[in-house]
Amino acid sequence: MIDWHHSANRLNAAPSHTCRHTRIVRLVLAIIVALLAGSAVAQQHPTPLDPNVTAAACVGCHQNQAKNKNAHSTTEKNCLSCHEVRVTKDVTRVKLLTATPSKLCLTCHRNKDGAAGSHVHDQATRDCLSCHDPHATGKPNDLLKTTSGSTSSENLCLNCHKTGVNPPKGGSRHEVLDLGCDTCHLTHKSGDKSNPEFAFHLTKLAPALCLDCHDANDKDLVKAHAGQPFTKSDCVSCHDPHQSAQPKLMQAFVHPPFGEKLCEVCHEAPKNGKVVLTQANVKDICVGCHSDQADKIEKSKF
Repeated sequence: MIDWHHSANRLNAAPSHTCRHTRIVRLVLAIIVALLAGSAVAQQHPTPLDPNVTAAACVGCHQNQAKNKNAHSTTEKNCLSCHEVRVTKDVTRVKLLTATPSKLCLTCHRNKDGAAGSHVHDQATRDCLSCHDPHATGKPNDLLKTTSGSTSSENLCLNCHKTGVNPPKGGSRHEVLDLGCDTCHLTHKSGDKSNPEFAFHLTKLAPALCLDCHDANDKDLVKAHAGQPFTKSDCVSCHDPHQSAQPKLMQAFVHPPFGEKLCEVCHEAPKNGKVVLTQANVKDICVGCHSDQADKIEKSKF
């Protein structure tokens, strides 16, 4: 590897042959980079084309791409809105109009580019083609695969996200995964990462999201929550939304009285749909079991 900064500091005092050698090395490297860049974005066309070829001529051969179900709208209109035809010495090459596919996609799909400081799905910032085929696969949104199913061969999301695929013995998985990850997630949703809705690309926050599927008046669900109102609670504080080593998608760590079904230690029967605690002061309830922690807090300097 050549240290260009160190080499530049020696050029003033270097003999002329050293300068020539440095320029030659730089020229060779520039040619190599140019060739590599060209090969990455320009592909030789199997048949010669006229430099002024029209999109109609493209469709004449590439009918599958243009007429396929769910075909990319741009493909239907004009292939040359994304591709450029170059003819040099009877060699035809077809290249993208931009340096990378992602930059090309964002010329039309500007709303998919997260604003500064927002949290964007990693794949969306790297390579759109890792999830989409712009020439249509017959799948909605030009996706390579669907976003439903429990295996990576059928579910596109499971190429990267493995949670929910292999729950441990005696554990549980969220059945909604089979309906499709997009039941709960919007891949291109972006915003302030401090907000869980954007941090996890959710369609909406819990509990509203959970209540889209789970009926709050279901007798079994009410019984499982000991009759306590839960429609305004954060469901994921107790349940893992994908898979768990416990039944009912319970989180790995839960408050012991809750885990042991001793709800009456902290709660009385609800009144008018509201939670009623055994004591008016929440701290008094906590120190009933955690007196040692209360003592530490009282004696702490800070």
